[in-house]
Amino acid sequence: MDGFIRLNRKFFTNAYWSQQRTFSLSEAWLDLIQMARFDAEPAMKELPNGRLITIKRGEIHAGLRFLSDRWGWSVEKTQRYINKHIQKHEIERRTEQGESILILCNYEYYNPLEDTVSNTMSNTPPKNPYTALTPTRTKKKKEEEYIPPYSPPVGGNPAAGGSALAGPRSAADPGYIPIPSESSTQAPGPPAEADETVSRRRFRPPQTEEVAAYCAARNNGIDPAAFMDFYESKGWMVGRNKMKNWQAAVRTWERKRKTTQEEVVPRKPLKLL
Repeated sequence: MDGFIRLNRKFFTNAYWSQQRTFSLSEAWLDLIQMARFDAEPAMKELPNGRLITIKRGEIHAGLRFLSDRWGWSVEKTQRYINKHIQKHEIERRTEQGESILILCNYEYYNPLEDTVSNTMSNTPPKNPYTALTPTRTKKKKEEEYIPPYSPPVGGNPAAGGSALAGPRSAADPGYIPIPSESSTQAPGPPAEADETVSRRRFRPPQTEEVAAYCAARNNGIDPAAFMDFYESKGWMVGRNKMKNWQAAVRTWERKRKTTQEEVVPRKPLKLL
């Protein structure tokens, strides 16, 4: 639904609009539109220091502190709000005599003059002023190569009892199109090496009998029950990492046990006087 809603400016002086509150984003935008200068002729505004600035149609002489107090916002939120509209090319900012002046872009789209209202409120929808600013994204449609269906060549003489269609083509025929069989269309399974690699990476805690057999084969003198109790109490963790190979852990115990035995210094026997 296009067109305008005629809203008298007295709306902005009634009790509903004038009540103390925190403005929403849409209320702040509507407030900027109603504060902007409507008349087509520029106006000269005198500042407290006596200097003059020019306010044109669609412009607002308002600083961040003034807008923050008016909308019940922080200065940072007001700054982000104004910058967002500047990035969207909805607001521009200029300075004159050191004063900040906001310019509402496409002000005619929101508040046209009286002589243009009849044209704007016609059945023809108004042109969106931001259409030209929005980049057009075109997605290229993927062209699929069309392969015609297989059509065997016409051959033989039907009147002589021959067949109008030739037999199946061979691979030597330039026009031959191989038709995959059901066995060739099945999804190939993972290679055997990949399965073995996955199984090696998946750790499974050993049984006490397995540890005992491994220690007996190496003749390292390690107690299998002590080995199992130690790592079960730690959740089969080596430091902060999950154990990957319990045989390697047995060999580590074996080396530590051998080092400890070598460091033990035998005591000398006492001599009786």
